[in-house]
Amino acid sequence: MNKLNLFFIIISLLIATNCKLGGERDTGNDQQNIGGGGNSGNDGNSGDDGSPGDGGSNGCTSGQSYYNPPGEEPSAEPPSKFIILAHGRSGTNIHDPIFNTPSWSSNLDKGLIGINGPEQAKFMTDYRFKVRVTVLKSEYEQSSADNHGDKCSWMPLIYDRLKFKIGIKDMPGSAMKAANIREPSPVDGIPIGGMTDVLNFGSLGTGDPIILEIFDVFDDSTCKSLRGYHSDPNYSCNQEFLGTNYRDCFKMQVEVATDSTMDFCE
Repeated sequence: MNKLNLFFIIISLLIATNCKLGGERDTGNDQQNIGGGGNSGNDGNSGDDGSPGDGGSNGCTSGQSYYNPPGEEPSAEPPSKFIILAHGRSGTNIHDPIFNTPSWSSNLDKGLIGINGPEQAKFMTDYRFKVRVTVLKSEYEQSSADNHGDKCSWMPLIYDRLKFKIGIKDMPGSAMKAANIREPSPVDGIPIGGMTDVLNFGSLGTGDPIILEIFDVFDDSTCKSLRGYHSDPNYSCNQEFLGTNYRDCFKMQVEVATDSTMDFCE
């Protein structure tokens, strides 16, 4: 009887040991799965540093503004940002703007210290030159100078929307090629706080700083005043936009992405 009891005890111990070993193997697999989950906790998308992933068509996660394209040496620098205060170029006849005369040129901006200034390196590139512009409210102190050093009028220009063109050229005095001109503004203009699409000027690699220009600027300030005068926000103006006068200043933020910075998420 004692031998029989001992036999059953041994069998029970063997069964319990086998179950425990099997359980440990299952737990090991679960831990391996958890470890894999840790690596894919961001669903394969880029991290906070903007490194590329597979979260979107170009490796950007939701809500991400910039990223490092696959195959490129990673950069920690976001696209360069510049705040621009500049004059319109319309003369005494505001219905006939002086076209192709830039309101702002990167190589003439006093804050960028001229064509040979250190900030001009931000306009150098080998293979990427992309631009995005945000329209800002025209706020400045009385008799403030614009980015070129010219005094703005005593009263800020009151507009809701702007229309404009953007172009690039490769050296001072060179002509603006039609292929390098973009007109990013929709028919109804870009509102304050609104931004253009990312404008891709392609591969350049001139060895010198690219010159970026903003020109043919139109604003809706006159129409806005008429609607206020008539107390009618739907008042039909003869012309919604007029060329921004040479006495008045507008304000923008310009972002530039090159091969030395991260790229825009689009």
